[in-house]
Amino acid sequence: MGGNFVSEPPPFAKLAFGNSDYPGKFVFRDGAKITRDGNRYQGKLVVLVNENSQSQSEYQATVFKAVKNSVIIGSTTAGADSNVSNN
Repeated sequence: MGGNFVSEPPPFAKLAFGNSDYPGKFVFRDGAKITRDGNRYQGKLVVLVNENSQSQSEYQATVFKAVKNSVIIGSTTAGADSNVSNN
């Protein structure tokens, strides 16, 4: 979805992976890339978030934060960023 708002794909996330052989050591890798997928929307983009925003919606807000003509409005999110499970 982010590809509809960018002319060039910006970097927006780094992923951290722990090392079980060396506790406390992390390896950082580039996250997914925003890809272009057709006509680009050139207007302003406003993304609303609040304390009920979690998981995929937080990740998507991170993608949109990398878009030049966007603004994120609201309160602090749940802070889950795809690490929530319903067991």
